[in-house]
Amino acid sequence: MNIKFQTFRTLSSLVSSHASLDSQIKSLINQSQYLAALKLFSPGTASKFTFLPLLKACTFLSSLRYGKIIHSAAIVLGLQRDPFITTSLINFYVKCGSLGDAVEVFDSFSEREVLLKDVTIWNSVIDGYFRYGNPEEGVTRFRQMQSLGLRPDRYSLSILLGICDSFLGSPEGKQIHGYITRNLLWGDAFLETALLHMYLSCGKINEAFIVFDNLEDRSNVVLWNVMIGGFCQNGMWEHSLELYSLAKSENIGIVSASFSSALSACCCGECADIGKQLHCDVIKQGFHGYVNNGRASDALEVYCQMKLTGIFPDAITFSNILSACSMVRLHNFGRSIHAELIKRSIQNTIALQSSLLTMYSKCGSSEEALLIFCNMAEKDVVAWGSVISGLCHNRKYEKALEFFKAMEDDALKPDSEILVSIVSSCVDMEDSNLGLVVHGFIIKSGHELDFFVAISLINMYSNFCSVEMAAKIFSYMLCKNLVAWNSLMSCYSKNDLPEISITIFSQIVEQKLKPDSVSITTVLGTVSVLATLVKGKAIHGYLIRMGIPLNLQVENALIDMYLKCGCLKNCQAIFRNMAHRSLVTWNSMIIGYGCHGDFFKALRIFDEMRSEGVIPDRISFLSLISSCRHSGLVKEGLRIFHSMRSEHGIKPRMEDYVSIVDLLGRAGHLEEAYRFIQEMPNASDRSVWVCLLSFCQVYGNIELGEIAASKILESESAEGSNFIPLLNLYGGAKLWDRGVNLRASMKEKGLKKNPGCSWIELKDSVDVFYSGDSSSQKGVQIYDALTHLCRNMEKKVVDYEIVEAY
Repeated sequence: MNIKFQTFRTLSSLVSSHASLDSQIKSLINQSQYLAALKLFSPGTASKFTFLPLLKACTFLSSLRYGKIIHSAAIVLGLQRDPFITTSLINFYVKCGSLGDAVEVFDSFSEREVLLKDVTIWNSVIDGYFRYGNPEEGVTRFRQMQSLGLRPDRYSLSILLGICDSFLGSPEGKQIHGYITRNLLWGDAFLETALLHMYLSCGKINEAFIVFDNLEDRSNVVLWNVMIGGFCQNGMWEHSLELYSLAKSENIGIVSASFSSALSACCCGECADIGKQLHCDVIKQGFHGYVNNGRASDALEVYCQMKLTGIFPDAITFSNILSACSMVRLHNFGRSIHAELIKRSIQNTIALQSSLLTMYSKCGSSEEALLIFCNMAEKDVVAWGSVISGLCHNRKYEKALEFFKAMEDDALKPDSEILVSIVSSCVDMEDSNLGLVVHGFIIKSGHELDFFVAISLINMYSNFCSVEMAAKIFSYMLCKNLVAWNSLMSCYSKNDLPEISITIFSQIVEQKLKPDSVSITTVLGTVSVLATLVKGKAIHGYLIRMGIPLNLQVENALIDMYLKCGCLKNCQAIFRNMAHRSLVTWNSMIIGYGCHGDFFKALRIFDEMRSEGVIPDRISFLSLISSCRHSGLVKEGLRIFHSMRSEHGIKPRMEDYVSIVDLLGRAGHLEEAYRFIQEMPNASDRSVWVCLLSFCQVYGNIELGEIAASKILESESAEGSNFIPLLNLYGGAKLWDRGVNLRASMKEKGLKKNPGCSWIELKDSVDVFYSGDSSSQKGVQIYDALTHLCRNMEKKVVDYEIVEAY
C-alpha cells in the first residue's frame, strides 16, 4: 500500500513538474522570448504538449539546430507518430527551407489510418512543394491524397488556387471553383480570397467580380483589397477607385494596403483630384499607405501634419516613420524620432528597436546602430539580420563577419537574408576562399536549397569566374524560375561564354517561361558582343511575335545591338517610335551617327536632347567628340571638349584626353597632340602615348614616336603590342639597328605581342581567326581558298598588264 502511494506521489510530482515547465515555456513564447523558451527545454522533463510551442519557436527563429534536437527528442520519447507533432515538424522544416527533411518526416509517418483521416499533414507537405518551386510533385501528392479517399479541405484548395496563375491555369481554377460550390465550402475568407486572387491573376476579371458580388459576407477588408489591387493590375483603374469608394460607404475598415492600391490606381489614371481626396483619407487614418507605396517623403509630411493636429503617434506610427527615414536616408530626422521614443519610454519593443537599427544602418551610422543592438535585452533573428546587413551595406565586411560568427555562438540560426548579405560581402571583398567557406557553412546549415541563397551563390561564383560551380548550384535548385535562368545566362555572358549564354535563352523559351526585360537585355547584350545580326533579329522578331512589351530597358538594348551590328536604319526606327527616352538612349544614337561618320546628325540629336530638357553627361560629349574623330572635324571636336568643362562643369577623364589625342592624330596634327599631352594633368598615363605612337607610324614621325615609346617603356603596364607601331616605323625607314635595340628592351622587360584576330559571321555561327594560328578546324579549306584567290589575283594582274601593253 505504501509502495503504491509512493508511486502515486512520484507520478503526481512528475506531472506537476511537466505542467509547470509547459506553463513557463508557453508564457515565454507568448512574450516572444523564443530563445529563452528553447533554453528551458530538457528532453527528460518534456511532455507531449511541450513540443508544439517549442517547434513554433524554432520556426520563428529559423533554427534548424534546435529544431532537429527537438525532433530527436520526440523520436526518443516515441512521439514521432503523433499527428500534431508530425504536422508541426513538417511545417517547421518547410519554413526553414529544408524541404528534404519535411518530405522525409512525411514519408516515414507509419500511421496509415491517420494519413487517411488527417488532411492537415498532407497540406503541410503539399504546401512545401509549391513554396519551393516544385509544383509537379505537389500536384502528384495532392492526387495521391485523393486516391486514398481523403477529401481536400479549404486550405488544400487555397494552396492549389495559389499556383493556377503560374502552373495549373485558369481552367483548373474553374474546376476548383466548381468543387467549392458543389461541396458548400463558402464562408471561409481565406479560401474566398484565394479564389478571387486566382481569377484576377489569370486576367479573368468578370469571373472575379461575379464571385465577389455573390459573397454573403464582404466585411473582410482583405477581400476588398484583392479586388481593388486586381482591377488596377489589369488596367481597370476606374473600377479600383469605384470599389475603394464603395468600401468606404460600407464602413469597411480601410488599411494601408487599401490606400496603396487606390493610390496606384490614381497614378495609372493620372487622377490628381481623387489622389488629393485619398491624401485626406490617409491623414485621417495615419500615413501607412504612403510608406508601403514607397512614398517616404509624403509619409513624413503627413506625420508632421498629424503632430500639428494633436494626434498622438503610437508604436506602429513610429515604426513606419522610421522606415520612411530609412528609405530617404534622413539621419537627423530619424534621430529626433529616437529621442522622442526615449522620452516616452516605448523604445524597448523588439519591433521598434529593429526599426531604429535598420534606420541607423541605412543612413550610414554604423556606430549608433551597434549601440542600439548592444543595448537590446533580447535579440531575435530580425535584429541580427538588421545589424549584419547594415554593416555590409556600409562596407564594414570584417565587422559583419564577426557578428555572423557571434550569432552562431548565440545558438541562433541565420535566415536566408543574412546569408545573402554574407555571400555578397565575399564578392565585394573579392575573397573567393572566404566564399568557399561560407558556401560550406550554407550546405551544413541546410540553406543551399533556399532560392535566394542559391541565386546569391550563383552570382558569387559568376564574379569569381567559376562557371562550373555556378552551373552546379543551378542544377541543384528545386525552383528553377526565370530569375534563376537569368542569373545563369548572365554568368555565362559575364565570363566570356556568349554562345552558351544565348543557348540558355533558348532553353528559357523551351521551358515555357516568359522572358522578362532582364532576360531580353542580357541576351541582346551577348548578341552585341558577338555582333551576330541574324540572332539579334531573331530575338527582336520573337519579342514582336510573343507580344512582349518593349520597355525602355529593352528598347535601349535593341538600339545597342543594332548599332554594334552595323544596322543604323533599325536603330533610327526604334528610336523614333519610343514613348520615352533616357540619357542612355540619346547617347547611343549620338554614338551611332558618329560611328557612321555623320557628325551633323549626331550634333542634331545632341541639340534635340538638350531641347527636351535632358542634361548631357560625359558620355554625351565623348560620343560627340568620337563623331568628330570619324568625320575629321578637329576644330569642332576641340570646341566640344572645352565646352564640356567651361559650360557644363564636367571634369574630363583620361579617356576624354585620349579621344582628343586620337582626334588630332587622325588629322596629322602630331605636334599639337604632343603639346596637348604635355599640358594634361596626368601626362604619364600610358594610353595617351600609345595613341600618339600609332599615329607617328602612320605619318612617319620617328622623333615623336621614340618619345612616345620611351614614355610607354616607363609604364609598368606596358604590353608588347604597344611597340609594334615603332618597330614598323623603324622598318619603313630602314633603321634596323634601332629596331634591334627596341626588341632587346622589350625582351628584357618580358614583353611580347599578342596575336591579332578577326571574325566573320556565316549563317548562325561566328568563326574567329588569329594571326599565325593554324588550329582552326577549317584551316586547310581556308588556306586553300586563300591560295586560289591569290593565284586568280596574280593572273588578273598579268592579264591587265598585257591589255595595257596593247
